Formats: sequence, C-alpha cells, structure tokens
Amino acid sequence: MARAAQHRVKHRPAHEDPAQPRDVGQTSALVRFFRKPGAQRALVVLVLAVALAVQYRLVNIPVSELKDTQRFTPAYINAAEDSISFVDPETEPGQFSFRYEQAPGQPMIINAYFDNAVLSAETLKQLANLGVQAPSGPNSISYLTNPQGTACSTNFAVETIRRNGKGASEVQFFQAEQAPSERHRLVESKIDGIDSTVRIVSAGATTAGQLAQCGVTLQVGNWKAPALQGFLPITVEVPAGSSFRFRWEAADVKAAGWPTEGDVVSLLTFGNERLDGFHARGIEIRPLQANAGASKNTGLSARCADPQSPFKIDYVRLARNRLEISADGRGRATEDGKVISKTDFLARISQYPLLALLVGGIDAALVGWARRAFFGKSSDNDNA
Repeated sequence: MARAAQHRVKHRPAHEDPAQPRDVGQTSALVRFFRKPGAQRALVVLVLAVALAVQYRLVNIPVSELKDTQRFTPAYINAAEDSISFVDPETEPGQFSFRYEQAPGQPMIINAYFDNAVLSAETLKQLANLGVQAPSGPNSISYLTNPQGTACSTNFAVETIRRNGKGASEVQFFQAEQAPSERHRLVESKIDGIDSTVRIVSAGATTAGQLAQCGVTLQVGNWKAPALQGFLPITVEVPAGSSFRFRWEAADVKAAGWPTEGDVVSLLTFGNERLDGFHARGIEIRPLQANAGASKNTGLSARCADPQSPFKIDYVRLARNRLEISADGRGRATEDGKVISKTDFLARISQYPLLALLVGGIDAALVGWARRAFFGKSSDNDNA
C-alpha cells in the first residue's frame, strides 16, 4: 500500500499540470519585447508623432469665421479683371431679387442692355395698344433713357423665377469695363439656374400741359421702337445663363467736371424689404477672363460650413473701377486652392479651465513618459 501511494503521488503532477495557453506565452513575449529600452523608445516616438499630428490638426481645422481671414471684410473685385458669384443666394426663402435704389440727392438715369431676352407678354400688349408692334422672339434688347430735364430718373427691379424645382443657382456680378468718371457706374449680371424678370420704368416730374421729362429708346435686335415717353413700364424676361447690364449716369452736369475717383456707393438693395444684403451658401471671386494654363482654383472662394447657416452678405457696393462686398459667417475659405480659414480648437479649449487642465495633464504625462524612456528615472525617483 505504501508503494502504491508513493506511486500515485509521484505521477500526480504529470497528470494535473496543464500546458500553458499559447496566448499567454505570446503576451509574455510581447511584454518582454516592450521592456527593452529600444522598443520603448520607438513606441514613445510613435505615440508622440501621433499626438503632434492630432494637435496640429486641432489647431488648423479648415473651418472658421470669414472675418478671421480678413479677405471678405470687405473683398474688392476689380473692374475688367474679376467677377464675383454667389452660390444659392436668397433674399427670401427660395427667392432672390434686387433693385436699383436711387441715390439720395443725386438723380441718375439708367440704360439697360440684354444679350438674349424677350419682352414680356404684358409689355407687348401695352406697346400694341400704342400702335407699336414689337418683336416677340428672343433677341438682344437695349433700353436707353434720353432725359429731357434734370428731373428724369430710371429705376429697375430684378426678380428671379425658379422653374425647375430646387436646382442650384448662381448669381454673378462683374464690371466688364471701368466707368469713365465718378458720374458713372455700371454693373453686369449673369444668373445661372434660374430665369429672371427685369422691370424698368423711367419717370420725371411734370405739371399740367408739360411733356414727361424722360424719353425712352427701345430696341429689339435691329428693330427700334418709335420715340416713347417715360411712365411706361418695360418688362424683360431673361433666361438662365444670359447676361444683362446696367449703366448709371448722373442726370446733372457739373461745370467743373466730375472726378475720376471716388468711394463706393450703395446703389443696389435686395429683397422685398430693400435691404443692403442677403444670404448665400457660397462665394466665388475669379478672374473675369481665365488665362491659358491658369488653375481652375485661381481666386478666392468660400463655402458655408452648414447649409442651414448660410453666409450673410452685408452689402454689394459699386465704385467707378471696382465692386466691393462684405460677407460674414462660418465656413471654409480658400485662396488659389489653399485653405486660409482655420480654427484653433486648442485655443478655444483654453477658454474652459477644466478641459484645459485635462489636456495639460495628458501632455505632461506624455512628456514624462518620453523622459523616462530616453533618460531613465530621475534622481528623486531613484532615491525613493
């Protein structure tokens, strides 16, 4: 019995000790590997590189306020060189409109030119009632004001018509040439994605027995209407993608002449409430004539960060030799293809003490880990 007991005791460990699991062995090997100084230092370098990349990204997030770029407050569009486009502009929900606002104390007349447009059915009927049969098909159209006195003034209003659902739209403003003096202003428009209706009317102060002080020359293609007096509204329908332009001219003439330079002035208002500005989801400032070989990204552009929070276009103003706009809002801005609008997220975190303390603690821990990996424990820790 004693020998049998000894035999059982002798062979019990061989049957009861299981082999170590393979994953435990692999984990132990991995731990032994990372205990090596060289491996620890390599891991430290990798983690620090990732941390630096993350922090750089947080400091340079490509979304910011337009005012931070200092490119849109204001932006200048040089005559005969640049154009500005507004992507999906709105003055009211789903609508965009603008009009000429008579400058206070300065009567001005306006001439209008359309590259491809038609007279509205209402205008054709009004002309027919006067015995004038105007062409009804699409053609070039010009509306010229011939003032017969200093009281003559012309106004216009542009309304857009969206015929094909909710497609994208773009409104472009530019000046194909410079005005000769401060007496003049001009602006050209091209609206893509939506049709436009332009209503023009000229008027002058009259008393009983006097003729209206505005004469109008209307021309459609090669056809020219007989002399027309003012007070007759002319409505022109412009298809999407066609250009039209307006030229302003001061009605009075200064004996000393007009200067050739001057400040920008607010001659355009927007929407039914005649405000100075409107909203848009994008802004594009590009060369008016693209140079051969030039990059398609040449120029200045911005896209709003959130389609539900479009940019606020504060105003569009006209000078003799430039357009001037001011825009505000949050979005991504680029200049010649390079991002210029960046948000410093870490700087914003510093405004919150608890978050700043947490981020600072993480940075301190990473630095301490790196120091120990490369230089060992400090003398204080060794003495401890």
